[in-house]
Amino acid sequence: MESAIPEPARPPSETRRSLVCPPFTPFPVLETQRLILREIRADDTPAIFDLYADETIAAHVGSVTFSSHAEAQEIIEFMSSAYGEGKVIRWGITLRREDRVIGSCGFHRLSTRDRRAEIGYDLSPTYWRQGIMREALRAMFGFGFETMHLHRIEAMTYPANIASWRLLEALGFTCEGLLRDYAFLRDTFEDVKIYSLLETDDRLAG
Repeated sequence: MESAIPEPARPPSETRRSLVCPPFTPFPVLETQRLILREIRADDTPAIFDLYADETIAAHVGSVTFSSHAEAQEIIEFMSSAYGEGKVIRWGITLRREDRVIGSCGFHRLSTRDRRAEIGYDLSPTYWRQGIMREALRAMFGFGFETMHLHRIEAMTYPANIASWRLLEALGFTCEGLLRDYAFLRDTFEDVKIYSLLETDDRLAG
């Protein structure tokens, strides 16, 4: 004899959630106490050039130092195109009191099946040690987990970039190991540390 009591509704399986990929309409603007994270525009070319013309930044992110505004314009166009194709989303980091890009952060290598993405970030040395990148990344992670439905966020950093991996650890990331000779940079192979943060982890650490 069948019961007359209906079976309670069950929440949808976590495996059925889908990754929400870019592009978004409009481009999402993220705000914090001190910062506004917004789309990087063509008129940001001088600021992007200043950022990547800095030798320290280039060394930390594994890129060639920019020598012309044309290179900055090219990277902005690339990010815009990749965003439109759903492959990347990159925010320009600005201070609330002035609309000038002082750094950037974003998601790339998006995996819809695995609900996974890798992050990249950079900041002008003028603004280091002020908690700015920590503030920006927290906002970005909130968007990634809550709006994009990411399950796993990955980060790779060079062992010599101590400030970068200490920041990741302060934000709750777990170091999963060392990838030996993973990146070929400036005529030599470099080791890379790999970190991860899951949606079930404590991402408010630090």
